[in-house]
Amino acid sequence: MCRPFLEAELQLLQPKVVLLVGTMAIEAFFGKVQLEQIIGTFEERNGMLLLPLPHPSGVSRWLNDPAHQRLHQQALEQLSALRVAHQL
Repeated sequence: MCRPFLEAELQLLQPKVVLLVGTMAIEAFFGKVQLEQIIGTFEERNGMLLLPLPHPSGVSRWLNDPAHQRLHQQALEQLSALRVAHQL
């Protein structure tokens, strides 16, 4: 129900980078995927760079796994590189 509002806001603001934080946000743009397959990657769509990140909630234990921590670090490094490249 909120998707039309999100699409209108993205069209209006035209952000360079959109951080997709958590499963719900990630699935809204990528469909049903495993976090292990999508965290640490990014995709360009309609002039926006979509960067999926795990939800930082203490309830989520996804980041307790060292392999997941590496993926998270990779995603943060990509965000840093995007900030430099696009002067954000």
